This record gives sequence, C-alpha cells and structure tokens, in this order.
Amino acid sequence: MAKFCTSCGTQNSDDAGFCVACGHPFEQAPVAAPPQQVPQPAPPAPQPPVQPVAPVAPVQQPYPPTTLAPQPAPKKKGRVPLAVKIIVPIGVVLIAIVVGIVLAVSIPLSNATKADYYTLGADQIPSVKLALGQTRKVVSTSTSISGGVTTKVIKYQVSGTSQNKDMSTYMVYLHDKDGFYTLTDIDFSPASATGGLGRNSKDSGQELLLQIEYDTSGYTITIVKEKGKITPNGAGDTTNGDQSSSTTGTRTPAIVPESGWIRDDSSDPPVWNKGDASLSLSVNDVSGVTQTHQQWVQARMDDMKAVYGDAQVSDSYKGTLGGLEAWQFGYTDGTLAFREVFIFDTDGKTMYEIDTHSPVDDTEELSTEIEDTIDSFYVVD
Repeated sequence: MAKFCTSCGTQNSDDAGFCVACGHPFEQAPVAAPPQQVPQPAPPAPQPPVQPVAPVAPVQQPYPPTTLAPQPAPKKKGRVPLAVKIIVPIGVVLIAIVVGIVLAVSIPLSNATKADYYTLGADQIPSVKLALGQTRKVVSTSTSISGGVTTKVIKYQVSGTSQNKDMSTYMVYLHDKDGFYTLTDIDFSPASATGGLGRNSKDSGQELLLQIEYDTSGYTITIVKEKGKITPNGAGDTTNGDQSSSTTGTRTPAIVPESGWIRDDSSDPPVWNKGDASLSLSVNDVSGVTQTHQQWVQARMDDMKAVYGDAQVSDSYKGTLGGLEAWQFGYTDGTLAFREVFIFDTDGKTMYEIDTHSPVDDTEELSTEIEDTIDSFYVVD
C-alpha cells in the first residue's frame, strides 16, 4: 500500500522510512511488546493433622489470690511559682536568725541568774544569788566599755513585796563579805528607792561603784568600774563639818553633821545642836536581848505610844545605814518631832542609836540637814 509524503506530496512505498523526494521521515507504528509472564504463588505445603490436647488440671494456690486495688493516676507536678522559690528560703533564714538570737540571749541570762559573782576584769562581785542563797529571775544583762569605764547592768524581775528585803540583805552582804562601803543609804520604806555602795578595785587605781534601784516590778544593779579611789571612811566625809564617833571594841561608828551644828561634849554621848534641833549618836550593848530586832524596835515604839498616844507614833521601817541593818520610827509631843534610829552591828551584841529632835514646823533645809546627817553614818574597823 502506497503512502504520500505529508511534506511534498510524493507517493512512496508503504515500508519507506523517508520520502524519496524530500527525505521527510515517516512516523513508525509502535511495535507491541510481548506479554509478560506473571509468577504464580506456590501452593501451600500440606499440614500434619492436629492432635487433640488433654485438659490441664487447675493448680492449687497456697494463699488466696491478692486483688490489687486500682491505683490513682499520678498527679501532674505543677510548676513552682518564682515567688515561692524566693520567699521560702528567705523565711528559713529568718527563722534560723531568730532562733540564734533567742539562744544567744537566753544563755547569758541563764548564766546571770545562776552566777555567784558578777565579773569585771580582776574583780568578782558577789551576786544577788550568792547573798540571798536563792535565784531571782534576770530579765536582762549587759556590759559596755566606753572611755576606759566598764559598766555592767543586771535587771531582775521580782514579784510580790520582797524587793526591799532582797536589797537590804544584799547591801549588808556586800558590806560584810566583800568590803563595800555605803556611799548612799537606801530608804526601803517607799515603793521605789536608790542606794549606792563602793570599794576599791583589785585593779590598781580603779574603784567599783555599785548602784541599786528598785521598784514594784523588781530591781536593777549597775556596777561601774573606773579610775578613782574609795576612802576607808566609806560614806562619811571627814572634811565636811564636825565628826562624831564612839568606840566599841575595834569598830568606830560616826556621823558627819552639816556645817553650823555646834558640838556639846558635856553630854554623854556628845550632842550637836542647831537652834532648837539636836542629834546624837550612842553605842548600846544588846547582847542580852533575846528579841528579834523588829520585836525590840516594836517594844520601844510601844513605850512611846504609852507616853504620847498611838496617833503620835509613826510606823517603823527597815533599811540600811553604813551597810548595816537599820530600823527607825518617829513620834511627836505636839511641839517637837523626834526620830529614833537603831543600827544593829553584825557581831550580834552591838547596837548604834541615833536620836534627833526638831520643831514640828522646822524648815525644809533643817529637815534635810538632819536626814543627811543620819545618812552619813558609817562604821570604821
């Protein structure tokens, strides 16, 4: 079958690949690919016949099976806030600081309560515990040094009415056992008062000044160690006015009247006069007295009441003078006011007596001079 060239129109044989006139190639019909052989799967191998299985007897359990309770699903951990991460460690640190402060304070206070002595350098001052033979509650204690002066302050809390009794006992103890002199006598009758003692320090050229203050809540002891020297005359100022003294054994009591008082040696004991006022100091032997000091004073008060009437005699009160136990009371005859002061020495047999009288309407200045003279009492060994 002939075919024509699509380019020039020339007739060509059916099997021509190119036009005989112009050489234009003729398209060849696609040759069909031989059919592909698809592999077939091999037939399965024959299986042996299944043998029947004998039944298995159940296994006996020694204990009943345990049934586990269903467990809750674990909770998801939340993210810790940043503020908590910061605050918690700070809180722990603050608690540790507070505990440390409490321990630091409580240990010294406990030691102060139990200590037998207050220590300032080479000096050991007997404590309240040692003097009383029992402890008192210490609420604060401190020691400071400034300008070469050492100051120790011990504050006690005491309930009830034992403050003045404690301090009276303490002052007498310091005087008798540790060589303290009374610098400022303390009146133990009011609800609050102040007194002072002193002695030379064991450190050369220094002195110890001990001040006692008490009120209804307790008492405070302040000890100052500084440069200075305590004179052996204690509270008495031998350069101020005229000095009175009487002697018993090896101890000499004395008072120092203010200037302007005139001594009268015609009396026994000597008497100091200023206008209508007078005062004297005497020594008495009370070794044969079986009464207590308070009973002895009360008996004296009863004598005055029998003479002047109950209303004219004041109550007695106890304190210290010159580091010794002292009792006093007053009475009046309507014109003169009398004061009797009884000071008991530690030997158990000697009592010093100061007697004063002045007009009931005396001036405040005169009354102060009498009070200062009584306070000047001291005893020299």
